[in-house]
Amino acid sequence: MATYYIATTGTDGAARTGSISQPWRTIEYAVTRLTTGDLVYIRGGTYSEVWDIVGYNGGAGYFTFQAYPGETPIFNGPGSAANSIDNSSYIKIIE
Repeated sequence: MATYYIATTGTDGAARTGSISQPWRTIEYAVTRLTTGDLVYIRGGTYSEVWDIVGYNGGAGYFTFQAYPGETPIFNGPGSAANSIDNSSYIKIIE
C-alpha cells in the first residue's frame, strides 16, 4: 500500500511522484497510477476538474480517496454529469 497526494497546486505527469512535496493535480491522473490498497489524500482547495473513473477495479483491496486531515477539498466541476464512477469496483471516497 502506498500513499499519494493531490493538490490544487500539483501537476500531473511522470516527473511528479504524487508525494506530499510533489502532488498530482487531478483524480483522473492519480487513478491511473494506483495499485490495490493505495490511499490518495486530497488536499484542501477548490477543484474545477470533471473526473470520470471508468473501468478500474481495486481487486482484493480498495483504492481510497480521502480528504487530507483538517482540510476540505471542494469539487465544483461544471455540468450535471460532472464527477462519476462507472463500471468500477473497490473504490472508496471518504470525507
